[in-house]
Amino acid sequence: MLSIFLDEVDILCNDEEFEAAFQCIINSSPVTTQYLFGTVTLLVDIYNKIVEIPPDCEVIMRPGIHWTSPHLAEFLIDCSREEDSEKTPDTAFLNKKSAFIQLAEESLVTKGIVFCNRFETCRKVENALKCIDRKGADTQVLPFHAAVSQELRQANVKEFAASPTKDVSLFLVCTDMYV
Repeated sequence: MLSIFLDEVDILCNDEEFEAAFQCIINSSPVTTQYLFGTVTLLVDIYNKIVEIPPDCEVIMRPGIHWTSPHLAEFLIDCSREEDSEKTPDTAFLNKKSAFIQLAEESLVTKGIVFCNRFETCRKVENALKCIDRKGADTQVLPFHAAVSQELRQANVKEFAASPTKDVSLFLVCTDMYV
């Protein structure tokens, strides 16, 4: 049986071209194809779209589907702005940048993955991390986004996945978007 999995279906369903593209997939797939949709947030209107697309759709919802490995440390960094400060993308980034740099400077991070919504933001994060350690002796920044070549992305992931070094913090800065 063929299975097709679409993640972030809540975002896909908001795309005007998704329904036509998905209908094309349905029309060219065997009748026995299983369609699986993943999402963390499921609004009622998105739910209604999902159950209409394949008519025999079975919805399985459960809490705790996302879990964190016990070997990972998670940090919640409060990047709230002051009540009276200006709310702009630049001030929001500066708040996040200063909180993140403080975390990186105060604790030994052997490996960290930083997700950004655009590769332009990745570049800003890369530059901020490089400013922590201008010589690159203690901190290494590995870009993984559309602004670097496929070969470099593969090399950076390979280096990131290798055993950690004791004296160098590795940061993989990435985005899943190609814009």
